[in-house]
Amino acid sequence: MPLLIPFSLVKLLSSIPVRVYPNAKVSKLEILSFNKKKAGIYLWTHKESNKKYVGSAFDLSRRLRAHYSLSNLEQVNHYISRALLRHTHSAFSLSILQYIDVSNLSKKEARILILSREQYYIDLIQPKYNILKVAGSSLGYKHTEQSLAKITGENHHLFGKNHTFSTITKLSGENNHMFGRKGELHPMYGKSPSIETRTKSRITQGTAIFVFTLDGTLINTFSSAREAGEFLNCSHTTVVRYVRNKNLFKGKWILSSSSSRPVSDFLEDL
Repeated sequence: MPLLIPFSLVKLLSSIPVRVYPNAKVSKLEILSFNKKKAGIYLWTHKESNKKYVGSAFDLSRRLRAHYSLSNLEQVNHYISRALLRHTHSAFSLSILQYIDVSNLSKKEARILILSREQYYIDLIQPKYNILKVAGSSLGYKHTEQSLAKITGENHHLFGKNHTFSTITKLSGENNHMFGRKGELHPMYGKSPSIETRTKSRITQGTAIFVFTLDGTLINTFSSAREAGEFLNCSHTTVVRYVRNKNLFKGKWILSSSSSRPVSDFLEDL
C-alpha cells in the first residue's frame, strides 16, 4: 500500500528554501556576492507579520540590488517597496527558494521556465506583498485611494496655479516664435514627416497598446500609448519606443500595437 503524505506536509517540503538569510540588512554583501549571475526565485519575509513577497530573476544579485536601492524603492509603487522603506531591511529575512539552471536554454525558454517557477511559488505561498498573483506582471495595478489623493485635486502640484499674464503674453500673438511664419517661411514647408515620426504620432494619439506576458497571455489593453504610460509609470514616448523597437519592457512584458501578432514571432525578433 503506497504511503500517503498529507498535503500540508507536501506544501511544507515544497517551500523549503535552499538558502536563508535571517537578517537581510546584515547579510547584504553576502547576498549580492553569492547570488551573482544565478537565476532563481527569491522570497522576502517580514519577520514580525510573516507577510511575504515572491519574485524571480535571471540574475538574482542584480535584481536584489534594486531592492536595496533606496532611490529605486522610492520610485516603484509596490507593496514590497513601501514595506522595505517603512520597516527597513533588518526587519526582513531573504530566502532563495530555488536556483534555476538556464545555461542550456534559449532566452525564450529561460524566461518561460523562470516565470513558471515563480508562478508555482506564488500559488503555493500566496504572498501578501504580491499585488497581483500573475508571475512577471504588476500590470493592471490600481492606485490606492491614498495614492490618488496625493496626485489629484488640491494635492496636485498645479492645482490653483495659472500662467502669469507675462507668461501668457510670451506664448501668444506676435510674441510667439511662429507668429506670421506661413508658407515658405514655415520651418516645415516642403517637408514630409518621416515614417518613424508618423508611426510614433499614430501610436501616441490613438493606437491601442496590448500588453502580453512571455507565455502569450494578454494582461491589459490600453486605448493609447499615453494611457499605457500612465499605468506603467513611464512616459508615452517610452511606450512607443518599446513597441517600435520590440524590446521587452522591464525584461518581462511585451508591448505591442497588434493584438493578433503571435508572441512567438515577437520573441524571435529579440
